[in-house]
Amino acid sequence: MNSKILLLNKQKGTTSNNQLQRLKKALGKSKAGFTGTLDPLASGVLPIFFNNSTKLIQFIPEENKIYKVKGILGFTTNTLDICGEINNVKNYKAHQYINIKNIDETINSYVGEFKYKLPKFSAIKIDGKKSYKLARDNKIFEPKERTSFIKSIDIIDIGKFSFEIIVKCSPGTYIRSLVDSIGQTLNLGATVSKLDRIQSGPFLKKDSYSLNQILDNNFKYFDLNELFKTFKISEISEKKLILLKNYKKVDITTIFSDSISGRDLKTGILNYNLNQFLLNINDKNTIFVRNKYNESLNYLYSEIKIL
Repeated sequence: MNSKILLLNKQKGTTSNNQLQRLKKALGKSKAGFTGTLDPLASGVLPIFFNNSTKLIQFIPEENKIYKVKGILGFTTNTLDICGEINNVKNYKAHQYINIKNIDETINSYVGEFKYKLPKFSAIKIDGKKSYKLARDNKIFEPKERTSFIKSIDIIDIGKFSFEIIVKCSPGTYIRSLVDSIGQTLNLGATVSKLDRIQSGPFLKKDSYSLNQILDNNFKYFDLNELFKTFKISEISEKKLILLKNYKKVDITTIFSDSISGRDLKTGILNYNLNQFLLNINDKNTIFVRNKYNESLNYLYSEIKIL
């Protein structure tokens, strides 16, 4: 199967796309993409999809993102992190009377629904143009609003001038905005100094590899079978396989024979609890399948992508 996923431990100080292009060239891949871009300041797990596996990006479950972040108190920047220009500095003397309990309570108050305006320095598009490009050109525009969900916040450390937390949140959450909002609530200002993604959906930082490890050929690709249950199919004719193009609506039942094993497999695959899975044909060809059901949980059709 010409489908590979590689977990990169992105280093800080470079863009996600820069790392992607270096890996694509070094590994000789014709096509590559990633899920969940990381800011230049950020490090951590960045799932890279090569060749046919890029077709799976839209189907990857991303229920949870987990970040470890450090916020510096006392000033803010135009990018909401230390890479930007300082635009507001609080009085140093105010820091001498910081109430640790107040910081603790303020941070924990952000667990739950989090409504905010997106950072002007972000990849979100405004009228077809990336927001950060408009901001760099000093264009006047109103950032889009977003609602995210903060599932939990674990406080690692609260110092005199900083705090460090682990945030579990919904996909698409801007941690820079969270830290900035905490600073506003404290009336002290806050900006991100360190940001590390330790989980992105099913992908963990502990399973990722640095760029140097990959370039030294000291890595393993992520096993697709860890993401999706795989059924081995030996009864599909070559003709039927060729006919199963990347259709959006296919009756998957048509590929099974009327044999007992074929009927049993059909029953298992149409289980509504298993709505995404892989079909493996003679260890050579793989089909991604996503089943659709009605409100009564009766099978309707399948979306199919040949990998």
